[in-house]
Amino acid sequence: MMKLLLLALALAHLAAASDLACSLNGVVQNNTCKCDAPWKGSACSKLDIVPKKKGSLPAYGFAPNVSSWGGNAIQNDAGTYDLWVSEMVNHCGLKTWGKNSRIVHATAANPNSAFTFESATLPVWAHNAAPVRAPKTHTACPGCYYLFHIGSGTGGSPVECGNTTEQTAPLAASSSLVHRAKTPSGPWEPLPSIPKTGCNNPGQ
Repeated sequence: MMKLLLLALALAHLAAASDLACSLNGVVQNNTCKCDAPWKGSACSKLDIVPKKKGSLPAYGFAPNVSSWGGNAIQNDAGTYDLWVSEMVNHCGLKTWGKNSRIVHATAANPNSAFTFESATLPVWAHNAAPVRAPKTHTACPGCYYLFHIGSGTGGSPVECGNTTEQTAPLAASSSLVHRAKTPSGPWEPLPSIPKTGCNNPGQ
């Protein structure tokens, strides 16, 4: 029995080691990497993305012109796309992100087209949105949307664009948090805070 257990462990170790050849973005099958989406290449080391069309508009923030940061989109049941992105209030630039960032929801019919603002998901101060969707078989909340971020998103005091002082949110408000909703439009409920681990970008 012990020999069988050791053999199983050795085989599992070899399988994991061989998957390193696929950059941990896929698995080895028949001596070839089978890549997970959105990776491609013989070692699953290249992102399989569509080139941006020349002259096409930015994904978000061009009309009206606003400063935004990051952004992650999820395809919904209707086949369209929901985007969550950090946007600076008061029409300020990115240098005020530490006080003026809120997370907004935008939509588009195609992920390569411009996204249109729908609503403010979380007010200042909230930043670095990282949305994921639970499987429809999830027992706690089937098909729900989970939005990981930093900042509490409970409403803060944004600064004026010309203010060059106190543009960083308090450290106490910078822990990683998560909100949950049954639809992309909300309503969003806060879940218990994630213990501070030094994470400042759950989108990575």
